[in-house]
This record gives sequence, structure tokens and C-alpha cells, in this order.
Amino acid sequence: MKTWTELELPAIGPIRQFTFPEKDRMLLRTGQGLFCLELRPEVEMSRVMDAETIDALDNGDSWGEARSQKLDYGGESWFFHGADGGDITLCDLSSGERLEIDFDEPGGMIIVDGSTAERIQRFPLILAEDPDEFSIGGFSSDEKYLVLCTSRELRIYLSPHFVSG
Repeated sequence: MKTWTELELPAIGPIRQFTFPEKDRMLLRTGQGLFCLELRPEVEMSRVMDAETIDALDNGDSWGEARSQKLDYGGESWFFHGADGGDITLCDLSSGERLEIDFDEPGGMIIVDGSTAERIQRFPLILAEDPDEFSIGGFSSDEKYLVLCTSRELRIYLSPHFVSG
């Protein structure tokens, strides 16, 4: 059985917000600013806005003068997830597999077969207990990436259907 492959990520400080990947890239907000992660062919991270610029755009529940729920960056509109909000994440794949909290072994998430409930793969994730922190997991809309993100850590996995070799 093929498994999801964890991507090697650069060191990332405390995370304030993140977006789910679209077209092999995602945005990540830390106290140092806004970063773009290019995920393929290898992960590359670059700061695209300093902290003051991104803070000035943040209206608490909307972005910029238009007060949109999405931030416009790089020709795309990005919806952010974090301690201050987010949306329902994609936890069911078209293959029938789904992402669930691992209640048998706390401290993780599992992908299970939707028809048999068989455990396919387990991923470490510490669930936040502090209301100022967050723990969010889900799949990218193209089902290519699994993202597990907390205020302290980001883990990204590539689907076995997209791994070459």
C-alpha cells in the first residue's frame, strides 16, 4: 500500500494563519510576515509581505479595503485558517478515504477507508488545548496534499497518487 509522503519544510516559527495549497503553493502567516511556500518540485519558502504590511491588511474578520473574507495575492484569492477562524476543511477524499482524529492513540490523525473503517495511515498532530492556539487538518481541494497545522508546527504530506517513481 502506498503512503502519503511528508514534505521537508524549512524551519517555521509560530504560525498565526495558513491557507490550504492551491496549484502547488500555499500562504503562511507568522509574526515575521506572510510567506509563500512553493511545494513542487521541492519546497521553497519566500517572504512576500513583511509583518507590518500584512497586519495593515487584516481587519480581524476580513482583508483590505474591500473587506473580503479572502486575501488577494499573486492573482489568486486566499482563505486563511487559524486561531481566529477558518472554514470547514476537506476531510473526505473522492476515493472514499477520510481524515479523522485518532481516538485510539491520542496525538494524531488517521486516514481511514470510508467503507471498511480500516486504518490506512497515521499522522502525528498535537491537538491544541489553549483557546489562543489551533490545530487544523484537511486535504487540498485537488486532493494532492494533506495539511496538518497547529500554532507551533506545519506538516504537509503529498498523496501517493502524485508521487513519482
